[in-house]
Amino acid sequence: MPRGSKDAIMKYKFPLPPFPIQAEIVRILDNFTELTAELSARKKQYEYYRNYLLTFDSDANNY
Repeated sequence: MPRGSKDAIMKYKFPLPPFPIQAEIVRILDNFTELTAELSARKKQYEYYRNYLLTFDSDANNY
């Protein structure tokens, strides 16, 4: 694996998008984070009700 000198690496310039585009990227990623959290909560809720509905207890009252 080729290696460069530290000085050469420190001089390398990384292209960055303008600030408004960076802000939009952050906004989109934040939305994904919120959606992921909501989906996780929904999944737990569905699992709870699935287990509740599919658990048959012989001592439970039948309604």
